[in-house]
Amino acid sequence: MNNIDSNNTDKCLEGPCIINNATKNTFAVIEFLESKIETSMFLLGNISQHGFKLGVHSNSGNFKSIKRNGKVIGVFCLSRRGSLLIQTDNKNDYSKEIFDSTLQENISLKGILGNWKDSWLFYSFYKAMNPNFELNLCSEEILFSLKLEGQKLSRNLSESISIRFLTSEDYAVWDKVNRDYLEEEGLSIQKDNQEREVSFTEKTQKKEWWGLFEKGELTSICAYNSTYKNVGQIGGVYTVPAKRKKGYAKLCMKQLISDSYSIHKFSKLFLFTGKKNIAAQKLYKSLGFAEIGNFGILLGKHK
Repeated sequence: MNNIDSNNTDKCLEGPCIINNATKNTFAVIEFLESKIETSMFLLGNISQHGFKLGVHSNSGNFKSIKRNGKVIGVFCLSRRGSLLIQTDNKNDYSKEIFDSTLQENISLKGILGNWKDSWLFYSFYKAMNPNFELNLCSEEILFSLKLEGQKLSRNLSESISIRFLTSEDYAVWDKVNRDYLEEEGLSIQKDNQEREVSFTEKTQKKEWWGLFEKGELTSICAYNSTYKNVGQIGGVYTVPAKRKKGYAKLCMKQLISDSYSIHKFSKLFLFTGKKNIAAQKLYKSLGFAEIGNFGILLGKHK
């Protein structure tokens, strides 16, 4: 494989190579990612919101594609925050070429996200090249999918329970619950306080955070962590420890599913959870989600 400039795409005809500027073949890039949408939601969502080039937003980055015989067989992006998002055809290991290309970005790697095979292959190569890079989270997640077909919202709420979209006024109570969630999951807070509030407000304006309140206290939360066209990807599902085993997460998720169909007009939902999180797996299956594959989340830092 050869690392070449996007202006010389004709040189790709003899074998795989890296296209440094994916803006030269945006249609083919989107077409490829849409064909593997179940593990490409972060890539597609970032393109939809921030475009193909590195900008001021922490999720923006320079998108690059891998082509063989004129056909896109992989797409990746190192975001400003240091997350490497990868999707390939899984037929070869493109880690060296991706590694060589990301060196041009001058951004420190902090995480790798994508289908499990791509993520693990790249981490293994990167670790060999950078022995001081240490993981603080390595999770092979189970990927689930739900086709939305007008599922009816069936629930019995007591007078003390309410479920609704969160608003910007809920930031303070959400911030505490979300920080507890991140700590429990072993995830770092990658934004400062101002960025967190701006991001939260933007998502609430788009009706992408839900909350269950018990006697006025925020108890369960769930959200979209990425959206693209008529598809949503769910994340941040959490119930405060003292209120667990009461079915609150399921009630909150039922509201999200109903609103996804009736308000957001989505046709499909994806989510993923850890292999060892049996309780979450049972919850999602009880809501009609089907297991479809695996997703990789590898987060770390250079010592």
